[in-house]
Amino acid sequence: MKKTALASGILLHLYCIKAQDTIQVRNIRQDLELTNSGYTIQEKTPFFKKEWVKKSVAPAILFTAAAATWGEKENIREVRNRYLPNFKVKYDDYLQYAPAVAVYGLKLSGVKGRNNIGRATLSYGTSLAIMAILVNSIKYTAKVERPDGSKNNSFPSGHAAMAFTNASFLHKEYGMVNPAYSIAGYGSATITGLGRNLNNRHWVPDILAGAGIGIISTELGYFFIDKIYKNKGDNLSILSRIEGNDYPSFLALKMGTALGTTNFLKESELDDKKQTGFEGGLEGAYFFSKNWGVGADIAFSSFPIKSQRITFDDGQDFGDHEIKTQSMGFLAAGIGPYFSHELSDK
Repeated sequence: MKKTALASGILLHLYCIKAQDTIQVRNIRQDLELTNSGYTIQEKTPFFKKEWVKKSVAPAILFTAAAATWGEKENIREVRNRYLPNFKVKYDDYLQYAPAVAVYGLKLSGVKGRNNIGRATLSYGTSLAIMAILVNSIKYTAKVERPDGSKNNSFPSGHAAMAFTNASFLHKEYGMVNPAYSIAGYGSATITGLGRNLNNRHWVPDILAGAGIGIISTELGYFFIDKIYKNKGDNLSILSRIEGNDYPSFLALKMGTALGTTNFLKESELDDKKQTGFEGGLEGAYFFSKNWGVGADIAFSSFPIKSQRITFDDGQDFGDHEIKTQSMGFLAAGIGPYFSHELSDK
């Protein structure tokens, strides 16, 4: 789904020649690092374990998802129009700020996070500046019309970018303290993005791209401020003593393509061919051990039905008429035990 360019580094070894026996001896000083406890061998970091690669994964997935759903955005909106055509609840205007409010609430309450309040504010402000530049430069260059036809500044979603910038801010500051903070932050950001779609203010690709911009803006903001301070945070020595249980509990938002295994549209005389539909859902599980847990899954699929043209053949000229039909929707849900097995350490 994504393509990443692999960059290979060349490890240079220095050699010296002993004059008395002309034997080349490898200078191990280039491979050893002197520490307080002795010599430690420096190992080359695998590509997918490099910090910048790990930080790029989530934005890359979101940008790819935005591109993949671009051609389906009309069909996705039909799902909203079918079930909630009159939805008008402006909670997304306020919920987008909730994670940032939580950060300052925790800091003012004395809960230790990654940084002190001054440095956290500097990182946050830098992240907001990067996000604003990216969002507005794309908005007024792409000029995509909003689904409600109000303006031509739909792509990307500024609300989603703000929500995920704030969620990443909460994750950066308190994700190491307790992962529940990260789940709450990104959960509220996801609900904010969903609100932009339900309120008919943004297409789904707008929201996905905005989310990716929000995450990468925060990563860049922290990167630049960390370079200035020459460390990764004010309170890392305290947070480093916090350990998780390594259980594979998870919460996942799923979006993708649905394809019918049978031509049910033709059999029901709704269409003459298979249609590719849209699928979305939510899945999560809580694990009590490294292998066993309990969870649930809910997903919906929507298949668009093409308009059909018919001609009345009763001797009178009524001309051609077009029949417009709504999409077909399917809802699936499940709950039960989950089993996880680690095939490798990767």
